[in-house]
Amino acid sequence: MYSIYARVNGLSSFWSTCMMVLLAAVALSSFVFTASPTGTIDMASLKVSVQTL
Repeated sequence: MYSIYARVNGLSSFWSTCMMVLLAAVALSSFVFTASPTGTIDMASLKVSVQTL
């Protein structure tokens, strides 16, 4: 029978392995599915007020 520490250690190592595999899949998919984001920035409504003391 395994101790509580051994069970927690096994579960945490399993979940960290799953997370690393998921992160690697996301990183590798960025090479396959490239995005070309487009957009504009409009500064027409920018107002700056200066206060003096």
